[in-house]
Amino acid sequence: MHKQLDADTLQKALNGDAFAFEKMVETYSKPIYFIAFRMFNNPEDAKDICQEVFMKLYKHKGKKPQPQDFFKFVYRVTINCCIDEARKRKGKTCANLDDFAELSANITPEDIAIKNENNVRLKAAIASLPDAYKTVVILRDILGLSYADTAEVVGYNIGTLKSKLSRARNRLRKLLDNPCV
Repeated sequence: MHKQLDADTLQKALNGDAFAFEKMVETYSKPIYFIAFRMFNNPEDAKDICQEVFMKLYKHKGKKPQPQDFFKFVYRVTINCCIDEARKRKGKTCANLDDFAELSANITPEDIAIKNENNVRLKAAIASLPDAYKTVVILRDILGLSYADTAEVVGYNIGTLKSKLSRARNRLRKLLDNPCV
């Protein structure tokens, strides 16, 4: 499900080996970018968050996570960086709702327009959620992490996670059913 580094490469990367760290960047840059893009809806912000996450991973001196749990650690660092950035920007607009439609010979321009409108509405609805709700929706519903993994990444127990996820989904449903809410 999650692309991971082997234990030896991971240990080398966390101990400063440049080649192994490059492998780590290759392995985790897409999911980090994806999370950051979903949080801010802006490619430049997502790139900045990626760089910040990898700088933190490079400087990480704490307890070394187990290889099978490293992706959770990476997601946690990513979410923390996103939350820190969102706090810095409180009250400032930062959402860029550009949409990227996949072109196909089988899809009509009308299909693309409808898909783009729905994607823009969904992105806007997710962007309007409080950070705690946005985070659980991205990790569980968009990235497809299990409840247990999502709970571990965000630091909630399963019950709290399910409650927040339910509230987030209900809020999204209301926003999508009635865009004026």
